Amino acid sequence: MKISIGAKVTDGPTGGGNQFARSLGSFLTGRGHEVVFRLDDSDIDIILMVEPRRGSPISAFGPLEILQYLRRVNSNTLVVHRINECDERKGTKTVNAQLELANSIADHTVYIGSWLSGLFSGKKMSHSSSVIKNAADRSIYKFVLKNARSSGEKWRLVTHHWSPNWNKGWDIYALFNEKSDNNLDYELHYIGNKPTNIKAGNIFFHPPTTGRELAMKLNENHIYLSASLNEPAGMHHIEGASVGLPLVFRNSGALPEYCQGFGEMFGDSDSFWRALKQVTNQYRMYSERMRSYPSDVSLMGQAYLDLFEEMVEKRPLYLKFREKRIQSHPISSWKMWFKYYSYYFMHRLGFD
Repeated sequence: MKISIGAKVTDGPTGGGNQFARSLGSFLTGRGHEVVFRLDDSDIDIILMVEPRRGSPISAFGPLEILQYLRRVNSNTLVVHRINECDERKGTKTVNAQLELANSIADHTVYIGSWLSGLFSGKKMSHSSSVIKNAADRSIYKFVLKNARSSGEKWRLVTHHWSPNWNKGWDIYALFNEKSDNNLDYELHYIGNKPTNIKAGNIFFHPPTTGRELAMKLNENHIYLSASLNEPAGMHHIEGASVGLPLVFRNSGALPEYCQGFGEMFGDSDSFWRALKQVTNQYRMYSERMRSYPSDVSLMGQAYLDLFEEMVEKRPLYLKFREKRIQSHPISSWKMWFKYYSYYFMHRLGFD
């Protein structure tokens, strides 16, 4: 098969979308399939749209380019739309509408979490959908059994985010600086970009990094913390869990379905400190449990490959559904694309 992934893949620390495209491309190539990141070839079997918002640095092509390809180059190519975003995540107002409109050209939708799938339930999405969870590269993020803190040492918590958005959990992370050093048995290490108004204290800041260097930094700590709000899935907690860090995570978004059973969940600041205490009181048990954390990029890649192969095998059926959809919801309607790009420019100008 020839698969085109709609992402501009770069090296170095970036968001989870870039990591996903790089990992999936490597997996598919390793299984003997051809992977491209453009729409220049006439014999593409599957187009994977990973970022339809053309203003995003990762976006290689969007729904309009895909529609032109289907019309002018190869109408038998099948389109999969991977959805990993939502307005709820960062308090925006146009993202969901853009994704719904872009989805009108998709033959199948992949959500990265059941919570995200439910969020779009009832919208005019593709007739066919599935959930394929994010995963970490176990050749990089290797399990290491963690030991409890030494005598006189503080518990080191860690989290890492590419985005400095407040919804990444700063209502909880900022709590560490509200406690005096003498009264706190914990310190927080933050890797990545932070809001400009947050200062050091009981929070230690580290620049963004990725890959083996990130895995090494994570391994210097005892516990992984994610207080992210409305997280569609994310990669940060997966990478932390994969190296063996017990989790303290917020009951929000897709975090419970990724983290349940491998740490303690909290809802507000009071329950956060209780959850943290629970993990430290039974640290050995939680550390041992992390051996079985179910995340492997090869399993994720195989799930995508199985989907692609099934779609190609059933291509006539998918094309039949596409034809019906065009008749009831014309994807070439100028009104639809006017709305799409209106949302896009609103987002770019900061009105969302």
